[in-house]
Amino acid sequence: MKTAIEKLQFVIGMKDLTSGPLGKFSSNMQHAKKIAMSGAKQMAGGIAGVAGSAYSLIKATNAGREMNKALGDVKSVGASNKALKMLEASADRFASKYGGNSADIVRSGYDIQSAITGLKDEALGTFTASSALLAKAGKSTSDITTKYTGVMFNIFEKQANKIGQSKWVDQLTGKSAKAIEMFSTNAGELSAAFTNVGSSATIMGYDIDQQMATLGILQGTMGGANAGTALKAMMGKFAQAQKELNLSFKDAKGNMLPMHSVIEKIKNSVGELDKDKQVAKLNKAFGEEGAKAVMNLFSKTETLKKSVHELSNIKDSSIAEKMALNRTDVLDAFTGKLGVLWKNISKGANTALKPVLQYGSKILEKITLFMQKHPTLTTGIGAIAVGIIALTTAFSAFIAVMEFVKMVQSAILVFKSLSIATHLATVATHLFNAALWLNPITWIVGLIIGLIAVIALCVVYWKKITGVFQWGWNCLKSFGSWFVGKFGKLITMVIWSLPITWIVCAVIEGVKLIWSTLTWLWKLISPWVSSLWEAIKPIFIWIKDLFLTVITGIWNRITGFFTGVKNLFFSIFGFIKGIFTTVVGWIFSKINWIFEKLTKLPIIGEKIQATYDKLKDATADNVTIKGMNSDGSSSGVTGVKSDITPGGATQNLSNTNNTTYVDSININSSNAPSAGQIEEYTLMTS
Repeated sequence: MKTAIEKLQFVIGMKDLTSGPLGKFSSNMQHAKKIAMSGAKQMAGGIAGVAGSAYSLIKATNAGREMNKALGDVKSVGASNKALKMLEASADRFASKYGGNSADIVRSGYDIQSAITGLKDEALGTFTASSALLAKAGKSTSDITTKYTGVMFNIFEKQANKIGQSKWVDQLTGKSAKAIEMFSTNAGELSAAFTNVGSSATIMGYDIDQQMATLGILQGTMGGANAGTALKAMMGKFAQAQKELNLSFKDAKGNMLPMHSVIEKIKNSVGELDKDKQVAKLNKAFGEEGAKAVMNLFSKTETLKKSVHELSNIKDSSIAEKMALNRTDVLDAFTGKLGVLWKNISKGANTALKPVLQYGSKILEKITLFMQKHPTLTTGIGAIAVGIIALTTAFSAFIAVMEFVKMVQSAILVFKSLSIATHLATVATHLFNAALWLNPITWIVGLIIGLIAVIALCVVYWKKITGVFQWGWNCLKSFGSWFVGKFGKLITMVIWSLPITWIVCAVIEGVKLIWSTLTWLWKLISPWVSSLWEAIKPIFIWIKDLFLTVITGIWNRITGFFTGVKNLFFSIFGFIKGIFTTVVGWIFSKINWIFEKLTKLPIIGEKIQATYDKLKDATADNVTIKGMNSDGSSSGVTGVKSDITPGGATQNLSNTNNTTYVDSININSSNAPSAGQIEEYTLMTS
């Protein structure tokens, strides 16, 4: 019996010895997990903060940088600083009025400056803004209208220089917008038509109104590019056609007749012929391509004449502005103004950051040169970076493993709970079935007896039971030794053939390598770090002292201000109190004087004095003091006269430490004295 108890105590002691370290190990693992998760969160938060700040700075300066890049592109093709300033101003005005990005408008000035030779400084902004205006009015793009403007200037350069480049492009924008409206075309079609015509029509003396009206009508049936090709072919055969048709296309001064007059002459010449003969004669006179243009214009001479007249009346870009405004939403204009404002702020921020970034670039250059001169330190820094990344990976893997273990434990608990619940349900079912046929008390008694019997058998045969378990354990160990001896090498080979084994070993060796590298690097750079810290430590101390000095000075000023306010308030309050006390004292002195005079009057004075005495006695006999005892009950003390001498009941009461808290004093009198009488009585008794 004694041996069994000792063995039981041994088992319990072993459990106590192992449960403590295991619990501590589990607690340490949980603590390490919390530290790792906290560090990971803080590191992620710091990285996110730095990234967010950098992103915010980039976004804040992006508009200004885009504008500076656009201006730099235009400057690269020969634009002067004066032209660039005027270009930016024109782009800002356009974006504020019609919306859009002013940097994109400035960027289109690159094509203008590249396509037009000899463009004046003040005209660059006007040409660029006019191209953007035409794109807005004609539902086109700045690329197309910019190309169109360049083509038109090269064709009509003499006219542009004659009336002024800015004025000419203003008229061109208005005429082009009117042509787009009249002929239901766009800037792309007009550009293709004028590109194919080239300067041939201009050389022959046809101005921009004649050419634009003719091409506008022709492109309605054959497209812009074909219209330009057909018109160029037609005018190229004018000399041949005049001989073939026996006509003259010039006036008395030798200038070319207007296009509608030329078409009218040709129409009258071949109008009486059959259709087939007309086509044959026109093909012979103008060629197949030129004849297409002539026949296309036969029935549209009045429209051509009217169109030329309307285009000649356009002197500015007002019609284009009206069309652009109709296509501009209020929100577009607002966002355009907002974009211009933000661009200006961003440019200011870039200007402020420029010296800082330049200084930072110099520092980076010096650091680069220093690292090139000290490759060992560079290698160490790289190893530190790798180590940090490796440690971060290790922490992340540790957290993942801990969370996976927790998930597995949760799953095990769930399955155990389900298993227990299933077994409990099965047992409950059997018990319910047994309860239908047998008395449950019998089973309970039987179970108790059986449990006692099992315990008794365990105590009696403890040695045999433990011997059986010992024999089983020895058998198991023998089998294990035999199995390892037979299959140990095979198991080892299988284990080392698994990829996970190599991965685990690689991770362990990697961690060892990283740790040894970090240790070596710390020994290498720790003197340098210590000297660096000693060098910059006075700077931090000076900053701390300066901060404390500034804060202390500000706090002293704040406290001094509020102290002055407090003293001023109390001075004003004391002054008001003195005035009030003086006035009240003067009033009561006058009342006292009047009372004295009234009491000296015959008969009336005696009655007043007698009444006053009665009021005084009644007041003294009916004073009730109500309050509350310390235990919460109400108390009352009536009367003000007492014959109790000190040391008697008074002493007893004082010894009992019975405290009465007075809450209010009520004066019960049917004829209460007036305020003046009470004040008079107070003065007399005092």
